[in-house]
Amino acid sequence: MFDIPDGVQGCNVSLTGRAQTSPSNFATIAVAPSGGACSDPNGFTEQDFNLLSANGRLRIGNISLTRATSKITVPGFGTAESKSDTAGASFISFDANSLIRSAGIGGASYGSCTVTTFAVNNPGGNPVPFTPLDAGPSLGLSATAGQFNLARNSTGFYSASLATSLVIPGLPGGIPGQGNTPPVLEPGTFTVRGPGGADVGAFEARVTIPANFLWTNQDAITRVIRANSLEITWSGGSPANDYVSITGTSTGQNNVGATFICTERASAGRFSVPSEVLSALPASIIQQGSPQGILSVANLPTGNLARFTAPGVDIGTFTYSTGHTKNVPIE
Repeated sequence: MFDIPDGVQGCNVSLTGRAQTSPSNFATIAVAPSGGACSDPNGFTEQDFNLLSANGRLRIGNISLTRATSKITVPGFGTAESKSDTAGASFISFDANSLIRSAGIGGASYGSCTVTTFAVNNPGGNPVPFTPLDAGPSLGLSATAGQFNLARNSTGFYSASLATSLVIPGLPGGIPGQGNTPPVLEPGTFTVRGPGGADVGAFEARVTIPANFLWTNQDAITRVIRANSLEITWSGGSPANDYVSITGTSTGQNNVGATFICTERASAGRFSVPSEVLSALPASIIQQGSPQGILSVANLPTGNLARFTAPGVDIGTFTYSTGHTKNVPIE
């Protein structure tokens, strides 16, 4: 028996134990002070679960705009920085049983962390089946930078590469022949329009990307000591409406690794990843002079606020994210 501290709530509150210096596997529990259905600002609401219970199925649409910035440092060579702007969308349907068994739906509750292990040659994934929904032959994106087309990759899935850039030490212009394109996902309003298909009707969705999100102590983190906590700080984005996802992955000996994911309200401005979480990762190996440890920090809008409606869709979310990634030795 254990007591849950006051103020802890959510559908994916992390739970782990410790035997001397070794943490147990990580699990999550649902905590609702009222004793009713759980709710997470960055996940499903109580009303969503009620809808699932009533219909036995949820039809989910997600549109995402993503800026990914990555720094890769190789000793003796320097640090290369790449940046890409992409857009994607998915329209799928889960039945109640599939959704309950899904490990890939939702994330850790605010202030919580989860840890999963993997084998490089057998990364696994979410085996829960879903049904794709036809939302039309393509989707259109309107932005200050112009008009873009999200092509259909397969039924229910759409994507577009909007912009890319690459800066390499000694080659400030990037790789010859590859070229850099102007950024697209700058602060402003973006609109996606769908013509409708066999399963999803015509729709229009809007989202506003706030001020640029920054991982402020990124350059100060040059190594991660698993026995110590790790402080992460950030600024920008929308402190009132965003949350921050902190992810770390380490690949160790025998191609076995682990990944942690922590979330916190953007308004907090900082988060300390506990040593119990970091110690669940293996020490990262070095391949071709580069450590196989990765840290990522990204902002996302609170799911309850990033909603859109479309015929044939029960829950529609239109999200943005600015993610910063760097490789770092995890020791």
